[in-house]
Amino acid sequence: MAIKALGQNFLTSHKVVSHLVDIVASIPERTIVEIGPGRGSLTIPLSTVADRLICIEKDPIFAEYIKSLTHEQSIENVTVVNDDILSVPLSAFPSEPFQIVGSLPFNISKPIIKRFLTFPSPPLTHMTVIVQKEVALSYTNPPPHADFLYHLATIYSSVRYHMTIPRTGFLPVPKVNAALISFSRAQPPPDHQKLTSFIRACFSQPRKTLENNMKPLLKASKRDRGEFSVLTASEGIDLQRRPANLSTDEFIRLFKMYNAGESK
Repeated sequence: MAIKALGQNFLTSHKVVSHLVDIVASIPERTIVEIGPGRGSLTIPLSTVADRLICIEKDPIFAEYIKSLTHEQSIENVTVVNDDILSVPLSAFPSEPFQIVGSLPFNISKPIIKRFLTFPSPPLTHMTVIVQKEVALSYTNPPPHADFLYHLATIYSSVRYHMTIPRTGFLPVPKVNAALISFSRAQPPPDHQKLTSFIRACFSQPRKTLENNMKPLLKASKRDRGEFSVLTASEGIDLQRRPANLSTDEFIRLFKMYNAGESK
């Protein structure tokens, strides 16, 4: 039985399972960490393409169920860890290159993705996950419809939207559709943590202009707003644009201009 507080909606679509496993099988790394295996709809197929499959399951009932299921089917390459994916220490993850797979609980998908997008690199190379469709679009919609999550994904990876999953592909049936997306991790630019904080601040009020959103930043750095606006315009970035219209490269350029004159 699903536990609502844990965001449990179990994947039942064989088509989606097959497509996801095909994506995972196309990636060279054969060490896989599955987040929230639940009733094992992904676990058993994943075990056929993995050299080593580590399942991290918060619910102790389902953790024991996966252990029994793999034992009954004589599957020897699966290890089950009964723990919260957001609390497992980084040292507990494989030291060799690995990929992350999972149908993520809708209510905590964003913190899970953020944690592993920024996972020390190497060894994590890829993530292939199922999330709420609206969240998937936040990571994959480019300008002029981008939001902060798109830039977070782009700074740390190449992100791809694979398919929409109707809500009827889960039990219990959720109120919304889902989507399958993947992240191929990339080397982030220098000062990536400060960069992501800067971009988040620029999206503090997405419907307002960059100039409005940057007022607190410019005040904190003792920059003259007029002079900064002239500088950015000379470099092709108009602060009267809304943040959704900027590319990640433009945000990186804007960040460099902001940092260049920041008071020490």
